[in-house]
Amino acid sequence: MGKLIGTDPNQVPTNANLGTMSFQDYDVAAPLLIGGRRNIFINGGFNVAQRGTSFTQSSGGYMLDRWTSYIGEGTWTVSQDTDVPPGGYSKSMKWLVSTADSTPTTATHVSTRVEGQDLQCAGWGTTEAKPLILSFWVKSNVATRHNVEMDLYHPDNSFEAAIPHYQIDKVDTWEFKTIIIPPTSLGIRNTNETGLYINIFISCGGQFHAPGQNPDPSDYAGFWAPANTFSNGERGFGVSGIVKNQNSYIKWTGMQLEVDYSGTGKPTPFEHRSYGEELALCQRYF
Repeated sequence: MGKLIGTDPNQVPTNANLGTMSFQDYDVAAPLLIGGRRNIFINGGFNVAQRGTSFTQSSGGYMLDRWTSYIGEGTWTVSQDTDVPPGGYSKSMKWLVSTADSTPTTATHVSTRVEGQDLQCAGWGTTEAKPLILSFWVKSNVATRHNVEMDLYHPDNSFEAAIPHYQIDKVDTWEFKTIIIPPTSLGIRNTNETGLYINIFISCGGQFHAPGQNPDPSDYAGFWAPANTFSNGERGFGVSGIVKNQNSYIKWTGMQLEVDYSGTGKPTPFEHRSYGEELALCQRYF
């Protein structure tokens, strides 16, 4: 059991209106006591859509605010959807195959970027470095793997890469996923340029889909690998070509990237910022 909080008068003052608090495990309670501005991502609830709420694309680009894409196969309809999991969400981002591609040769992924100066709170490159936690809800009608490619940029502008993954275990069901991102000793550049670039591979084919022919990048020792370590086949390792089937879909919401202040590896509840706050953050870029 970790440190305790509760009825100790040195921790929680006695208050007749509040009554007496019961003891709780600090490791459980601490994440819930952290205030706002936990989510480093912008528009992780996909509420802001200044460019429009539905796009049919075969090449990609920015659609819902702060989320862009590369589409190398088929045609997809990307939309702001109202199907959401429990937890106070109102919108999700949906990707639907509107025109299938029976022989895909490249890949399709959705991406977001985080400025380096917004990641300094994790203390990477110092003795106070803490992991980051990526958490989100996902739903799909195809049980497949999705790789989460990460590029991390250092103060000298070099970068490292990592490719953890998650699996759709149950189709047509909202599932909660968590990925722990360990710190690197090289730190993160402290500028308004990209410090962390995340690509979630949705569908892969051809050169990007080579099961059994390349090592699984998720097994790379130490998580972070030097730049250009992974081939295209490794980047798409295990990701199926869901673009082959019309009406295949995937949705996300509650995308959150936060510092693991508690040291438990457990994400805190999604930070629901007001629409006005989220819009103002998005308008820095558009």
